[in-house]
Amino acid sequence: ADLEVPAEWTLPNDPRAAAFAHLAPLLVVLGDREAAERAAVDGFERASSLPYPVGAFSAQYVDCLLAVARTLDGDLAGAAEIGQRMVTVGERHGFSIWSLTGQMQCLYSGVMLGDTTLLPGLVQAVEVWHQVVAADSWTPYWFTNVGFAHLHTGDATTAVSYFDRAL
Repeated sequence: ADLEVPAEWTLPNDPRAAAFAHLAPLLVVLGDREAAERAAVDGFERASSLPYPVGAFSAQYVDCLLAVARTLDGDLAGAAEIGQRMVTVGERHGFSIWSLTGQMQCLYSGVMLGDTTLLPGLVQAVEVWHQVVAADSWTPYWFTNVGFAHLHTGDATTAVSYFDRAL
């Protein structure tokens, strides 16, 4: 497949792969897990047909949204597996945004699966995300996750402060 990216597209990923990626969590919310997985597969197939670095970056984008879909579906172990893949692939290609995203996913999943010792690392990673990456479209999602992690550990006051930050 050729790249055919519109001139106004300023992101380093393919818009078609991104569209498939965004379908995955949407379809989970709508209750269609099977369609969500198909959308992710379609996104990965599109990404695999593209040259480096766009193809590899786009596959990481699909992984990011697939991890969100798994999290929304309650599959924290599956989300953590995807997070670890993001760290590995991100580090291999020098995609620090995806390495950090994968780390945050692994830390969040770990806290929610019971390892509360990971909470400070999650907080630190999300603060780095907020201050360095400054991708405001995703910051509320991560602040909300930190809020849920604090709530999970019994710290409702800090949880509410992160929910407020997300808003």
